[in-house]
Amino acid sequence: MNTKEQAIALRKSIRMEKNAKDIQHFSKKLISQNIMINLLGNVVPMVFAILTIPLVIGTIGNEKFAVLTIAWLFLGYFSILDLGIGRATTKFVIEYHHKGLVNEVVELIYTSVLLLFFFGVMVGAALYFMTPYICDNFLNIPSYLKKETRESLRLIAGAIPFVIGVAGVRGVLEAHHQFRLLNIIKIPSSVLNYLIPAITGLLVNSLTLIVFFLALTRVILFIVYSYYCFKPLQHSGAFRKFNRSIINKLVSYGGWLTISNLIGPIMIYFDRFIIGSVLTLTMLSYYTTPYEVITKLLVVAGSATGVLFPVFAKFFLHDKLKLTEIYSLALKGIVFIMLPVCLFFSFFSHEILSIWLGDLFAENSSMVLQLLCLGILFNSIASIPYTSLQALNRPDIPAKIHLIELPFYLAALTFFASRFGIQGVAFTWMIRNFIDAILFLLANNYFTYGKLAHGLRVFILLFLVLFFYFAASFILSDSVNLLLKIPLFLSMLIFFILIFWFKVISGIEKSTIQEFFKKQHESF
Repeated sequence: MNTKEQAIALRKSIRMEKNAKDIQHFSKKLISQNIMINLLGNVVPMVFAILTIPLVIGTIGNEKFAVLTIAWLFLGYFSILDLGIGRATTKFVIEYHHKGLVNEVVELIYTSVLLLFFFGVMVGAALYFMTPYICDNFLNIPSYLKKETRESLRLIAGAIPFVIGVAGVRGVLEAHHQFRLLNIIKIPSSVLNYLIPAITGLLVNSLTLIVFFLALTRVILFIVYSYYCFKPLQHSGAFRKFNRSIINKLVSYGGWLTISNLIGPIMIYFDRFIIGSVLTLTMLSYYTTPYEVITKLLVVAGSATGVLFPVFAKFFLHDKLKLTEIYSLALKGIVFIMLPVCLFFSFFSHEILSIWLGDLFAENSSMVLQLLCLGILFNSIASIPYTSLQALNRPDIPAKIHLIELPFYLAALTFFASRFGIQGVAFTWMIRNFIDAILFLLANNYFTYGKLAHGLRVFILLFLVLFFYFAASFILSDSVNLLLKIPLFLSMLIFFILIFWFKVISGIEKSTIQEFFKKQHESF
């Protein structure tokens, strides 16, 4: 073996050793910690929203607040309008690092960020020039607010390149599992999203100034993320350039994600459109109120999958056996966490709604809340194989499933809404999430193991979930006394935990859980 071959072999050996250490490190420490950090990063802004929104409404008034919600909607929607390139960047940074392609990693990062920024410039320019048309034809705004609304939308248009560009730099940091850093930056920025309107509204009550500061925070967020993204590249010695050949790879992978991202809002909001057109606005309020509250539980699955995607992508390249172990544990973990929470809201739906909104609301929305809880559970389950399929280089599978589902779902919504009212709409939404869970699980099994029926425990787990909800549906009724419901709920919960521990969780998973809690106890 000559000197050159020895050097190549040495570099390969060092890279394999580093990858082995990384895998061990991720499997033992970072995954659970990063999920908790992500969850904290999502929950803290929600708490501030609950505390500050009443103050904002009181200081700027209902009409200005309505325009502010439109500003939030634009900033939130455009933050996910990244053509799937943010997640594609995460995927390919991990892949290139695995292959030791340092120059290609640097080119990928620069290409991704610049591509998103230029796309943001085009979207921002379109919004800027369409602002008068939007204000005059789509928004029913009082005449005294039109000037401030136009100014606000144009300020948002100027911030859109930075809003969309964040997806690229964030994707790079996620590829390196920098979730602690991401949330240290994200939490203050998200909190300011609610503090700025509250403080500015108290001082000057100017909608334009509020939106200006909101837009400014998005620019600062992009700059801070970019600093930590590009700082390690300064000493890499790699050549930095915009590589057009990488664009096709990013767009090809991200295109399928974009399809899912475009279909998602249709599936989310079309149920309300159907209720408003087929039924009445009163029925719409009976549906949307429990929907808006209970869907906040999806933050748990969202926090987990944000961490799991780069982990799945890394283990797919390094250790597929470890990938299946983490996938199985994640799937069972999400059920173990979400089922008791959803079961609680379902079991006590009438009491919760009665105390919160009154008896009339409880009578109309109780069953809706029960069905939505079941849908939330299936949605959370579906999110794990959905994320795994993307990491397995098959983002097309969820997108194709959604494309096939869409016309049937819209037709079913119309039919069940006209026949069964808002309960029929909630039932259709729940069934769609159940079908997603089944199809994503089957697809993930096929592309991971080469067969559909691998891992029967997963399907036993789903039927176990259904059993508990069907059992609860017989017990739940307005005539059942609260004093009887409490012991029944606790009995079912204990039974579920025992079945889960002895029949669903494997011996290795039990050891992992016991070791985790032992370390937590020792840390205290």
